[in-house]
Amino acid sequence: MIILLNGPPGCGKDTAAEFIKKRLNCREYKFSAPLKSALRELLSIDSDRWSQLLAYGAKDEPLLPQGVSIRQALIKLSEEYLKPMLGQDIFGHIAVRRMKRMVSASHIVVSDIGFTQEVVPILDEFTVKRIRILQISRTHCTFKDDSRGYIDVEQLKMVPYTKKIANKYDLELFEAQVVRVLKDWELIDEDD
Repeated sequence: MIILLNGPPGCGKDTAAEFIKKRLNCREYKFSAPLKSALRELLSIDSDRWSQLLAYGAKDEPLLPQGVSIRQALIKLSEEYLKPMLGQDIFGHIAVRRMKRMVSASHIVVSDIGFTQEVVPILDEFTVKRIRILQISRTHCTFKDDSRGYIDVEQLKMVPYTKKIANKYDLELFEAQVVRVLKDWELIDEDD
C-alpha cells in the first residue's frame, strides 16, 4: 500500500508519517528529496550544514544568498525551471522509479504530496486499489507562500480511498486519529 499524506506546512504530515511507520512495515519517500538534493548540490552546501538549514522552522528563514529561504528556492527551482521543462508530473515519475526500488517494504508512506498531477504517474503504475490518501488540516496552517495545495481527489477518482482528519488536539489524540484511519483501511487490526 502507498499512503500519500497531503496538507499544508506545519499540519503534522511528518508526525503522521512517524506514527504510520511505527505500526507498519513501512518505508518513507519524500517528493522533495530529489529537489532538496539538487538544490544542496547547486549551492555547494555540505550535508551537515544542509541538515541544520532544514531543521524545523529554518526552511522559511532567509538564510540563502539574497535573503531567499530554502522553501522559496525549492519552489522556484521546481515551478519555474524543472516543471516547465520536464512536465508538471515530473516528480511523480521520479517517485515511481524510486518506489519501485523499495521492494523490501510492504507499505510506502509519502509525507509531502501536494500536486494532483504528481499523483497520476503513481496511480498509473500502482493502481488506485494500492493507494490511500490522508488529507490533514490544522488551524492556522495554510498553503500561503507554498506552491502545493490539497490534491483533487475527485478528479483522481480517489474519494473512496481518501480520509480527512483535523489535527486540532494534542499529540496523543492526533496519533489516535491516524491509527483509526489505518484501522479503517484495514492495514492494522482493530486490536492494535
